[in-house]
Amino acid sequence: MTVSILLISHHNIGAALQAAVSRMVDHIPLRLDHLEVMFDMPLEEAHEDVEAKVQDLDQGEGVLILSDLFGATPCNVANCFQTSEHIRVVSGVNLPMLLKLVTNPRLPLEEMVEKAIDGGQAGIVNCRDYMCLPA
Repeated sequence: MTVSILLISHHNIGAALQAAVSRMVDHIPLRLDHLEVMFDMPLEEAHEDVEAKVQDLDQGEGVLILSDLFGATPCNVANCFQTSEHIRVVSGVNLPMLLKLVTNPRLPLEEMVEKAIDGGQAGIVNCRDYMCLPA
């Protein structure tokens, strides 16, 4: 069994990230799903949706919830679930973070949190440092 991942975000961000990583990695070796929190969605409904997804995803090793923006509704709703020892939330989800996680699926939950943060930060690069020089 492995830790499962839930992408919780505004609009289609989670769906787009899941689709992208699915195209880049032949086989995703862990359970991965997404949930959109719409701008006009009542908080109770968002909370119920997250709870249902977490229950569906958790295989006993825990669920890592990746949200798009710290302090925004998706992250705030997800953060309510960290009272469980089997759920952790990391904000600022990006494609490098997600790729790092799906290529290291056998880590325990706490190490997945660290791997997510490391992968996300490593994906932020000042491209000017790598500019192509004229031939």
